[in-house]
Amino acid sequence: MSVQRKQFEIDGATYDLQQLGGFKTLRVWNRLARCLVPAVSKLQDVGSIEELSLASLGDALGGALDGLDESALEALTRDLLAGATVTDGEGHAILLNVFDRHFAGRSLTILKVLKEAIMFNYSDFLGGGLGQLRAMAEAGATQSA
Repeated sequence: MSVQRKQFEIDGATYDLQQLGGFKTLRVWNRLARCLVPAVSKLQDVGSIEELSLASLGDALGGALDGLDESALEALTRDLLAGATVTDGEGHAILLNVFDRHFAGRSLTILKVLKEAIMFNYSDFLGGGLGQLRAMAEAGATQSA
């Protein structure tokens, strides 16, 4: 099976992502899981996505970011966006080469692109959504108890 690519548009720019290779997928997932599982465990009392309040979402995101320091967040971003390109009003470029300039003042756009990269590389696992992650969080809590 060949490495897949995904093209999408966000906030006026076209991004092209390259799927992570097998070993990089595992390394990145290891770092993501350390952040996501504790964050999702904070959402255990939420019955469905529709019931998710801004406060509980804020707590969960805060929990996710607790698992990453600045250098780990940058390394995770670099890994997820390795091989990505961007086409915008300034032309076509390798995204990591123009990252600072391209995303200056556009922090929400960064998060949207990272979400796309995570879903592209882990959609087979994350396809079950909140339920699968909640089950992992509960299993982890049971094993550590």
